[in-house]
Formats: sequence, structure tokens, C-alpha cells
Amino acid sequence: MPRRIFRDEKYENIYQKLCEGEDAIFNQLKDVFLMAACIGYKVGIRTKLTKRGKDFPWSVFNGDTDESIINAIALAESNDVKILIDEQEQGHDDRVTIIEEYANTGIEYLKVEVLDRGGHPVENLLTYINSQQNKGEDDIYNLDNFMI
Repeated sequence: MPRRIFRDEKYENIYQKLCEGEDAIFNQLKDVFLMAACIGYKVGIRTKLTKRGKDFPWSVFNGDTDESIINAIALAESNDVKILIDEQEQGHDDRVTIIEEYANTGIEYLKVEVLDRGGHPVENLLTYINSQQNKGEDDIYNLDNFMI
């Protein structure tokens, strides 16, 4: 059976708006999904899908870039490298569940921060990204966090 990644049916219109029409700022739906997953991971909230909607075949995700994002998030979430090397379906299923749930959180943030604000969606996205850049006191580059 081909591997698939689902998005929540209730957010389908948001995916469409971000890829089509005057609010379009992404070229592909899978790019919206990956951005949403990154945002969901950043805020640290996983939200179960209420109802499986449309899906992506695993093959649409580029092995060099997209799968790296999926794997990095899954590894960070699980803290277990086996999630990446498990040749059986379970490792893949765990990665898919993690990424779907983070994307399900992040798409709501994209709706609020990009589409619901006045102004141009690209500018709203950039403003949101910039606002998140300096959040978090546990930044590994903050030298105050290192014990000497």
C-alpha cells in the first residue's frame, strides 16, 4: 500500500487559499504542509486530526529537503533514532503521525497570522517568522546558557 500523509479536512480551504488566488504565497500544497509542521513544532503543540481529508503521497516529498524536515522533526520529538531507521511500517507511521499533528497545529497559526491579519499575506508571513526568530530563552547560541 502506498504511503500517504493526510491533512485535516477542516483546514482544506486554508491550504487552498495559501496556494491559489490572491492570497497564494506557496507554490505547492506540500510546502504549506511542511511550513505548518515547522510552526507546530516550534510552538510545541501536536493536534490530532479531527477527520482525515485529502492526502499527499509520500513521493511528492523531496528526499533531499522535504524528507529531511520530516525526519528532523520526528527525531527531535521522539528522541529515538530508531524512528528513522525502522524498516517496518511502524517507524514510518510514527513519523507520519508526528508530522501530521504538528502540521495540524501550524496550519491554524498560518490562518491567524497570515490570512486573518490585514495586509498582504507574504508580508504577514515574514512578520510572523521574524517575531518567532528571537523567542525562547533556551537558544543554544546564547552564551549565558553555557556553564564555564
